Amino acid sequence: MKKEEELIRDLREMVKDTKAGKVNWKIIEQTTEYNDSVSKPIVDEDGTKWQVDECYVSFNCEYKGKEFLMKEGIVSGNQAELSGGGIFCTGSTHVEISGGYITNNRSDTTEYRGGGGGLFTNGQASIYLDGGYITGNYAESGGGGIRTFAERFAMTGGFINSNYANLSEGGGLSTNEYGIGTILGGYINNNVSNTH
Repeated sequence: MKKEEELIRDLREMVKDTKAGKVNWKIIEQTTEYNDSVSKPIVDEDGTKWQVDECYVSFNCEYKGKEFLMKEGIVSGNQAELSGGGIFCTGSTHVEISGGYITNNRSDTTEYRGGGGGLFTNGQASIYLDGGYITGNYAESGGGGIRTFAERFAMTGGFINSNYANLSEGGGLSTNEYGIGTILGGYINNNVSNTH
């Protein structure tokens, strides 16, 4: 696991490379403007009712290395039309979460092999969860908190709580049939899957 000063150095280098045009960032914009009005929230403010349209903007890029490390911070209020409402990792990425919050994110795909309201991984990825909170996320498919098709999943700490999966399994956590999973600690509580 990289030390804090190494991460800061890497981030500064990425900013420098971005300014020099060496990093290609993707910008994804989504809006609820054209959604069915029945699904939009209504806000009542001083006797006036407003129908709320939401707009989401996310940024991503591929950069040196294949690690995603989260020690603190907040990933919240994001929405993906496909998988990984909060975080999407693919290929041979090693994901390590030891702190922070991944909360109130949403994945809208109905594909069976999609989902992951908070976090989605696939390929030869591996996930190690030692801390942090993955809470209050929603997946239209499976894995309200985490949906992983990674080769390895290990949990020794942290919280996967109050997540929701609508059309498939794993309100809190959904893993695949070929991966190796180990849970030695942490809490997986109060998650809901709407499947029968």
